[in-house]
Amino acid sequence: MRNNIKNLRKQKIIIFLGIILIFILLLFYTNKKITSNSIYIKNITRNKNSSENMSSEFRCKINENINAMYINIWEKEGNSWKNVKTTFSQISSQYINDNLYLKLDISSNFIKIYKTVNSHTNLTNYKYSTDFKNMENIFSFLDDKQKIELDKEIILFKKFGFKDYSKLELEHNQDFRDVDCDKGLVVTVTFLNTIETNKNN
Repeated sequence: MRNNIKNLRKQKIIIFLGIILIFILLLFYTNKKITSNSIYIKNITRNKNSSENMSSEFRCKINENINAMYINIWEKEGNSWKNVKTTFSQISSQYINDNLYLKLDISSNFIKIYKTVNSHTNLTNYKYSTDFKNMENIFSFLDDKQKIELDKEIILFKKFGFKDYSKLELEHNQDFRDVDCDKGLVVTVTFLNTIETNKNN
């Protein structure tokens, strides 16, 4: 009789511990999912003094999985796109609590990119050679809030020039490398986890 009572108590304890374990796992999964969905980049200001002088600022909400980023500048002259400038920047843990901001200043032949929290830190300057004069062109900054995914390129700014007006129409979310333009200028950002990258290499 006593053995039966002991066994019953053990079974209850095992069931109780199992319920607690399932509850902890559910909390972990839910928290991980919420954290993953909460990392994004969003355009918060857009200023246009003219078609050749523009600026835009982006708010980047990140988590502990992101500790670096690449800023890439692309130009198209002729038939191919070229990555003409790559800037690597570490992202310190302070940006997990204080939002990271990126700012782009674009003039007729110059790009300036800043990283900022309380004050601007110049990330890179680039004097580009692409001339969009005497052709139809379209340009845009990142408009919508976009989820950040590790190692996935995000377009911050794009400008395409066309000699033939009939080619001006673009498909939504089209890869810029597939745009049938005559000239182009694109700025992208890619967020990284350098620790995971080094483990995989």
